[in-house]
Amino acid sequence: LAGSFCCKTNAMNTLALIAALLLIFKPENLISAGFQFSFIIVAALLLTSRWMSHIYHFLCRRGNWIPSERRKRSFYWRNRIFSAFAGAAASSLIAFAASVPLTLYYQGQITFNSVWVNILLIPLVFFCFVFALLSCIWSGFQMILQDLLESILYLCDLAARDGVLDLAEPAPWSIALYYACFFFLFLPDIRKNIRMFCLCGLILLPVYWYCTTVFAEREMLVMSSVAPDSDGIALSVVLTDPASGSADVMNLPDFRSAMEIKAFLRKRGIGKVNVFLARHGRTSSGGG
Repeated sequence: LAGSFCCKTNAMNTLALIAALLLIFKPENLISAGFQFSFIIVAALLLTSRWMSHIYHFLCRRGNWIPSERRKRSFYWRNRIFSAFAGAAASSLIAFAASVPLTLYYQGQITFNSVWVNILLIPLVFFCFVFALLSCIWSGFQMILQDLLESILYLCDLAARDGVLDLAEPAPWSIALYYACFFFLFLPDIRKNIRMFCLCGLILLPVYWYCTTVFAEREMLVMSSVAPDSDGIALSVVLTDPASGSADVMNLPDFRSAMEIKAFLRKRGIGKVNVFLARHGRTSSGGG
């Protein structure tokens, strides 16, 4: 649209304009997890696209030692397949690095399997769109679409079983410093000493988050709530062990207490419960 009016623009300006328009019509988007994830990851991909193209040009053009007259006919297709997988891997790595602070802030854990899962999901999601359109023509394609969706869920479940690290909720200042280092690292015309400082920040901040989680002091939470099935007050006691990333929980009298305890554990990087003691007679607590 800007080009049709002979106006010069770039992708980052367009992204900033879209974000500004969305915030004007709905300012609460600024504290929305979906808004933050979407625009920060897209901005990271746009900012690093020039660097990724330089690396790809070096690997596929300058780094190619095979003379053109000795290349086989299949070289072109192999080069295209390599470039597709290299682009998917690079995009997944950039998206993972850009989403680490927000993932820790909102979910309390990160998974290192997201890179290879994203690479495998790209063709699956593409075929899902294809068969979703074909199913509008003939209902027989719905079975194939269902199998593809189940494959996506299976891959996500497989990735979530292992390689998950539970960390405490990072401080807002550390999140802001992480993104400042990330975006300054890839800005053009930045001096090398500033780039080295930003690169060290990107490495040391996750180490700082890990250390503040593992070496934190043990904490105890005592909550009181009205017992739903008897007179009196029900007590809930939680003891955290940050070194092992686990906790001991005694009594969950109601859903509100369970959600508060869950938030308490998530902010401290606790991913599992070693011991759960339910109050006598509360079979629903034991089942939950």
